[in-house]
Amino acid sequence: MLFSEIIQHVTGARVVNPGDAEIAGIAYDSREVKPGFLFVAMQGGTFDGHSFIDRAIGAGAVAILAERELAGATVPYVVVPNGRIAMGEIAAPFFGYPSRGIKLIGVTGTSGKTTVTHLIQSIFNASGRPAGLIGTLGARIGDELIETKHTTPESVDLQRTLAYMTGRGVEVVAMEASSHGLYQGRTLGCEFDCGVFTNIARDHLDFHGTVEAYLDAKLILFTEYPAMSAKRFIAAINADDPSAEAVKAATKGDVITFGIEKPADLTASNIEVTDRSVWFDMACRSVSVGADVMSPPNTAKIRLQIGGFFNVYNALAAAAAAIGMGLDVETVVEGLAAVRSVPGRFESVDCGQD
Repeated sequence: MLFSEIIQHVTGARVVNPGDAEIAGIAYDSREVKPGFLFVAMQGGTFDGHSFIDRAIGAGAVAILAERELAGATVPYVVVPNGRIAMGEIAAPFFGYPSRGIKLIGVTGTSGKTTVTHLIQSIFNASGRPAGLIGTLGARIGDELIETKHTTPESVDLQRTLAYMTGRGVEVVAMEASSHGLYQGRTLGCEFDCGVFTNIARDHLDFHGTVEAYLDAKLILFTEYPAMSAKRFIAAINADDPSAEAVKAATKGDVITFGIEKPADLTASNIEVTDRSVWFDMACRSVSVGADVMSPPNTAKIRLQIGGFFNVYNALAAAAAAIGMGLDVETVVEGLAAVRSVPGRFESVDCGQD
C-alpha cells in the first residue's frame, strides 16, 4: 500500500516533506521497524517517539507519521494532530479491514472481561464456528497463544492480529475493550457486531479522573462504534449495574439485558455455588433483535466448571451476547459447560490436597 493512499485515511494530515513510498508494515516502536516500514512517532507517557525517528529511518523506515515537525527529514513526512488516533485510522485499511469479515464482540466493564471473552469463545466453538479471543492474557486461537502488550492492543497490533485470525479461518472474535483502549482510539477501525457491558466500579481514576469520565469511555463502544459500521449492533447489558439504564439509553442499536436481581431478558435463579462449580437455572424471555423476535426456551439448566458467585454474571453476559447474535440456548449450555478454567481467574490449583 502506498504512503499517499494510507494518509488519505488520516484526519488533519499535513505534509511536511512530500514524497511517496510502498509501505511494507507499520510500527510505533523503533525497535520493531524493518525496511519499508512506516514509523508512527507519538508522545507517550514515558517516552517520546519523536526522539527515535532517526533510529527508525536508520532501521529502514521509508515514511514518518508524527505529531510535530522534525528539521531535515529525509523521507516522506506527515504531521498529524494525534499520532495514536492517526494510527488507528490507518491500521484497519492497511490490513484490509479484517473485522468486516467476522463477528466481532467487544466486552467492556471494570471486571469480568477476561472470563466473559473465554466463555463467549467456548460457546461459539460449540456452535461449530471457529472463535478466537483477544485480551489481558493475550490472543488465542484454539491452543495457539499470541502474546499481546495490553488488554486492548495498540491499533496496529490489534488489526494485525485480527487479520492473522481471519487468515486462520476464525469466524468470531471476542475481545476485551478496555476504557483506555476505547478512549485512546486503539479500537478504531473495528466493526463490532456486539458490545457487552459487565459493570462499572471506581477504578482507573488515575487516568480518567472521575467515574463519570470512566463511564463515558466505556460508552464509546455503544455510542460511536455502531455508527462506524453497516453491521447490525446489539448490546448485552448487566441490568443489575447502577449504570445499566444510562448504557441502555445511550446504545445505538438493539439491547438484550441480563441479571439476577432486576427484571431482564436473561435471569438466573436457584443458584448453587462451590469453589469449583456453579449451577443455576437461566430463564429466557423473548428478545426483539432488529426485525426478528427470538423466543428461546423458557428455562435452561446452566452448569459451569468454574466456581464463584461472580461467574453467574459472567455466564449470563456471555449467554446474552450469544443469544442476541442468534445462537440457540442448547449451544450456550454446551459451550458454558466446556470451560474448565480461565487462567489466573479464580483458577483451581490441584496439588493433591484433600
